[in-house]
Amino acid sequence: MSLHKTSSGSARAPGAGAGGPGFIRGAVALGVSLLPVALGGCLLLSWGAALAVPVAKYAAPGAPPWIGGALLYAVLFSFLWWVLRKTESVPESRVVAGLIGLSVVFKLALALAAMRMPLHADQELFHYFVREMADHRLAGGTLAALSAIYDYPVWAGRVLPVHYAIRLLAGNHDLLWTRLLNVALSTAILLTTYGFARRLLPEGRRKWAVFLTMALPFQSFVVTDYSHHLFSSFYFLLGMGCAWDLVFADPRPARRLALSVLAGVCLTLMMWQRGVHFIALGVWAGLILWAGGSGVGWRRWGRLLLALGVLPLVLSIPAAGRYDAWLNRHDAHRLNSILPAFVARGWCPESAGEYCGRYEQLDRVTPWDGKKPAMFRLVLSQIRRNPGTVCVRFPATKTAKLFLVGYAANFEESLGQSASRALPWARGLRLAAAPIFLGLAVWGCLGLAARPRLQARWLPIFLAPILTWGAYVFAGE
Repeated sequence: MSLHKTSSGSARAPGAGAGGPGFIRGAVALGVSLLPVALGGCLLLSWGAALAVPVAKYAAPGAPPWIGGALLYAVLFSFLWWVLRKTESVPESRVVAGLIGLSVVFKLALALAAMRMPLHADQELFHYFVREMADHRLAGGTLAALSAIYDYPVWAGRVLPVHYAIRLLAGNHDLLWTRLLNVALSTAILLTTYGFARRLLPEGRRKWAVFLTMALPFQSFVVTDYSHHLFSSFYFLLGMGCAWDLVFADPRPARRLALSVLAGVCLTLMMWQRGVHFIALGVWAGLILWAGGSGVGWRRWGRLLLALGVLPLVLSIPAAGRYDAWLNRHDAHRLNSILPAFVARGWCPESAGEYCGRYEQLDRVTPWDGKKPAMFRLVLSQIRRNPGTVCVRFPATKTAKLFLVGYAANFEESLGQSASRALPWARGLRLAAAPIFLGLAVWGCLGLAARPRLQARWLPIFLAPILTWGAYVFAGE
């Protein structure tokens, strides 16, 4: 975090001196101090679930088939941990480069091996959209035909720009090139993690952030997906990096403009990916409000509002809005109410807040003008008829599921579809990794809760998962 000189010549951080009413700064500091506690509580709930799932869901007489994968993960994790402890005298940048290089080799092998596995479910549907839209050059008739598929507004938005371009350039080899690009993006996410570690952690501890991210099986398995997940994650993290520098580094005008434009580009791409831009905008708004209440000075706050608020929106809304309007013009069937249906499915008791086919069918057959009120009436009806289930059990259950790292991967389903003998091993890796990672994350939240001087710099790291939690637990499936 950049330091600013006071009139007496001493250095201070934003919010440490005059510049606003004391009670406002105190309230802001209190609110920030509660964030690691709240996040730690959510992660603790998921940690308990991660310990319970192997017994409750995958128990089997005798030794469970996944135990080999769990033991393998424990051995590999312990070995790499021991190796890292022995590298204290090695320059940290070299250690990080070695970790990332090891990760790249493994992911490349995994991506190439995955070419033998068939696409299924959402992956197959997304690839169908990409093929149709790219092979017919976004023809209006093609879009009208695709709109007969319920999730047309979602998948058609995610096709541009990357998957569409790969299909145009690589033709029938697009799956291979997409997975190779997945490896590059997954590696870029590790580099971004290291970038955040350089901003937030002292030298010597940064390699551990990279190691723990790399050690998640999901971070490797996801390169086999044909989906939007890696892309939206990378756009989000890159935008977060821009926001952090704008708020805490107070860059010079040329760099500030470059960061603002890059944030706008990331926001546009996130809008096309559907949904994640709301989380990014929430984080950015939280940072702007924090800066205003922490005494950074009106002039600097105005520059921040322009660079992180106004300019990214000016750049992104016209581009994203024009494309969405064009998709809507060719939506001949208008089956999906999008956000209202997403919210309603998240409040379905039969599915415990996950995807609900019955609610999708209700949205599909309801006339367009009645879709939005019909979906929200479903939510109000469930709150009235099942208050205990949807207002008490749902939030706890959905919170536990949301933070179960690695549980949303398609990799195990793909292995199951191809009847691979590697399935129990992959499942064991996931079941072993989740409680380790979540336990360390809870410990980290508690450590930050006890260090209020560090909390401001970690604000975007707290806000992103908490806003995601609020969106999915209370307003989505």
